[in-house]
Amino acid sequence: MIRKSAESTKMRIVYDASARDSPDQPSLNECLYTGPALQNKLWDVLVQQTSFPVMVSGDIKQAFLQIWVRESERDALRFHWSSSADSEILVYRLIRVLFGLAPSPFLLEGILEHHLSTWSKKYPDEVERLRRSLYVDDILTGG
Repeated sequence: MIRKSAESTKMRIVYDASARDSPDQPSLNECLYTGPALQNKLWDVLVQQTSFPVMVSGDIKQAFLQIWVRESERDALRFHWSSSADSEILVYRLIRVLFGLAPSPFLLEGILEHHLSTWSKKYPDEVERLRRSLYVDDILTGG
């Protein structure tokens, strides 16, 4: 995908984990375990903001790319690459979680919960407020 108007990343490779090689073959997403839905419901996050006179929003930059995939599990994220029709086909394995993989939201929420739990004894009120204000990689809160 080429984004001419982008300031930093003009070109980004997009992986379609729902694509199929043929109609009778499963997609990568159909082969991956999605895990249970751990994220807050968007409606709940939005409704709680109505009690604040000022709302603050934020985003975890490239949240999914911050998560490393265990080396033993990288074969599931293997792909073939050729720079031209005449060149050798190379095999690569992704080392980070991609946006668009079926289990990505589950993995991100598990990581966020782990980090929030490490701070919950020291900052219990703040951690609970963050927990209620997160939706996938976005935060909506206020004051």
